[in-house]
Amino acid sequence: MRKAIIAVLFTAALIFAEKPFWGNLSVTVDKPDVKLPVYVNGEYRGVAPLKIDSLPVGNYTVSFISDGLRDSLTDGSAGYEQLPDEIKRLYGGNSDNQKRLLRPIAELSELRVVVQYEATASVVFPLAEIDKQVASYESGAKKFVIAGVGVLVALGIYLITLL
Repeated sequence: MRKAIIAVLFTAALIFAEKPFWGNLSVTVDKPDVKLPVYVNGEYRGVAPLKIDSLPVGNYTVSFISDGLRDSLTDGSAGYEQLPDEIKRLYGGNSDNQKRLLRPIAELSELRVVVQYEATASVVFPLAEIDKQVASYESGAKKFVIAGVGVLVALGIYLITLL
């Protein structure tokens, strides 16, 4: 009898182990009408907004650029031209603006999420945060220029007083 119980428990454990727990993943963008590619653990899965059903429970990395592109943006070997078309459409413009985008996009394009059993995990791509970082960079550049002009004016006044 004991052997039969052990055999039943062992068989049930094998059957249960072959059926992983599943959850769902919802991926959106924080700007309306923006569609971005979705990579889950480096694999292209579609375009956001996107709902992925029946993902095994676990930890995932979700991104709107590929892992290779993120690494290339970080080390400077890739540029604006390699970004997704939707990002280029949103942030087009002059080359200075394009250069300022690369770092925030590399930093903010990758999000981590935990998919739990019979639940829907949500990820929102933070384009508004990218906007803030680009704006703060522009603000910092303007302050630098204003400070530089102030130093030149002060130097000019000093030189005039010496004469």
